Amino acid sequence: MEHSEVKAELAANGHDDPGGSSRVYEEPLNRGRQFIYAFARSLVVLSIVVAFVYASRLCVIIAPVVVIAIVKENRSNDSGIG
Repeated sequence: MEHSEVKAELAANGHDDPGGSSRVYEEPLNRGRQFIYAFARSLVVLSIVVAFVYASRLCVIIAPVVVIAIVKENRSNDSGIG
């Protein structure tokens, strides 16, 4: 079957193809693979969210300790000068 015949048959069946043969047909992924990709994406997003929550809690715990240590260090240095 020639290209023009295929095109005519597609047009007769209501499948108009204005792009011609330049468009490549991409086979859709099967349901299992789509589910795996969606699940993997959701796991990545969830792990990023958990990492940010953990980091923010860690900063809330560590930041006051660091500030207190710096203040104590400054006080001990100031008391020695006089």
